[in-house]
Amino acid sequence: MGQLLRVAWATVGRVVARVAADAEQAADRFDGLRRIGIDEIACKKGHKYLTVVVDHDTRRLVWAAPGRDVATLGRFFDALGEQRCAQVRLVSADAAGWIAVTVAARCPGATLCADPFHVAGVGHRRAG
Repeated sequence: MGQLLRVAWATVGRVVARVAADAEQAADRFDGLRRIGIDEIACKKGHKYLTVVVDHDTRRLVWAAPGRDVATLGRFFDALGEQRCAQVRLVSADAAGWIAVTVAARCPGATLCADPFHVAGVGHRRAG
């Protein structure tokens, strides 16, 4: 592909990074966050996880980072800022203690509720 286009992969990588940085500056993914979902997903073998935060209103991923602990989620709330944390009204998540503790500390005005996936899972296990 590089020969066909006469562009080195390193150059493509730099172009992609520059376009991504420009897009990041042009759009504020955190603007208007009121209802968010927090979860962790396995991303590699050997218990490697990502913590992800989605905006329920726009149905978009707004933040993701390696790890699944208080420190990882704390970085999201640091990026969000104290004023925007105060605007968050609803947080859906699983029953992970590290999420509950962090949300309570950083978004005291938010209601923490179980996400639909985990509610359905509990209902399915009890019915079976």
